[in-house]
Amino acid sequence: MAVHPSTPRDPGSGDLGISDVLNLVRDCTAALSSVRQEVGAATEAQLLDLVSELGELALWSDAAEVAVVGDALTRGLPAASQVPLSPADWIATASRRHTRGSASRVVKIAEALRSPTITRPAGALAPGQDGEVLGEAILGAVVPLPCGQVAMDEMRRLAPDLQPAFVPAAWEAYALVGAGGDPREVRRIRPELYARFGRPDRLNDRDEGARKHAFLSTGAVDPVDGLTDYRMSLSAESAAILEAALDRLTKPQPGPDGGADPRSYPTRRADALIELVRRATTHGVVPTVAPDTGAGLQGDGPGHPAADRPAAERPAA
Repeated sequence: MAVHPSTPRDPGSGDLGISDVLNLVRDCTAALSSVRQEVGAATEAQLLDLVSELGELALWSDAAEVAVVGDALTRGLPAASQVPLSPADWIATASRRHTRGSASRVVKIAEALRSPTITRPAGALAPGQDGEVLGEAILGAVVPLPCGQVAMDEMRRLAPDLQPAFVPAAWEAYALVGAGGDPREVRRIRPELYARFGRPDRLNDRDEGARKHAFLSTGAVDPVDGLTDYRMSLSAESAAILEAALDRLTKPQPGPDGGADPRSYPTRRADALIELVRRATTHGVVPTVAPDTGAGLQGDGPGHPAADRPAAERPAA
């Protein structure tokens, strides 16, 4: 797991009152609004400092927003306003930065950080919980919000399959990798964590559950470019079968003049999948409804059960 975390700045002494903090935030907003007018006069060193400070500001801004929303939720402000609102609507109404959808993601993190009350348990990232290490990393501007969101989603999927004693170690791993700032890296570590900390007795249950939830969506045609989008999720076994079948057909093919294959890797994979389907249909392995049973595969091409029987035993055409 390659990790390149940044070192967060000292958040300050904490001696400022909330009125002082609010005034400084407003001053910061005013300063940011003038950056584009003044940046032309900056030296190279000042440009580097600006990039660094703006990055720190963005991280701390996200962390502070989560803290503010969390406090508002604890006080019940969204529901207690003159017109009761959902937390996401309350944020979207107050901040032009957010739509309801983006505000919902902030609410999700803030709720995970909430301490327990009489009516609700502690959130997964709250103090005293296994995920506290990630919660502190988010509030301390060590883990960017997008990485924190991905880490929470990944742990929700992973935790039921982990040995209970190793759940805190998994949270620590997500906090460490999340500090690198790349959500893709956060997504990649779940298989490794399962291999290290997973419950062996859950492996078969997991694979069976994956097969039950496999799907291939209906194609959605883009009205602009005419491309049809599909979504697909497969079990590990099915994915291995598909990848093995695609492998040879995905390799680059030289052009007529011997030049390099101009197709991108994703395009070659799409072409390979269609070629597999074309070959299957050409050889007669086409799924249809059997008129005598109401279900089944019709066809006798390679791969069909009938094709593996001796000729005398094959059903008459």
